[in-house]
Amino acid sequence: MFDLEAMLENTNAAVLTRVTKGKRAARLLDMGCGTGATARYAVQHQYADKVCGISLSATQVEQAIDLSRTAGLAKQNSFARMDFHDTPLPSTTFDGAYAIESACHSPEPDKHADHKSERHPNRASQIQAQAGRCEMHEQ
Repeated sequence: MFDLEAMLENTNAAVLTRVTKGKRAARLLDMGCGTGATARYAVQHQYADKVCGISLSATQVEQAIDLSRTAGLAKQNSFARMDFHDTPLPSTTFDGAYAIESACHSPEPDKHADHKSERHPNRASQIQAQAGRCEMHEQ
């Protein structure tokens, strides 16, 4: 029998283990956070003390904030509406970054390349270079 919840939890655990190298991170960046499920999972399962999630969708950011507040994680999770290709967040703020099911929605011509785009420097690439570890996961 197919168990979607178990599959999502297994994906979260695998990605977070790789991005944190098996050590608890002080702060992670969730690039394309959706409604914040992975950010909440990261804090609840002690992969990180804090997670900042960013999304282009104002509706998803509002839902992520509400769901984290309901789960008692408002101080550990923060969310903002912004593009992970062009974020003003300082690169040195994070111990690692991840994107799960996010790059496929990216407008960038080469979504997985670690380079500067024609529009502007790819901030996701800069953040991952500074953070030392970035995981991109698409299914």
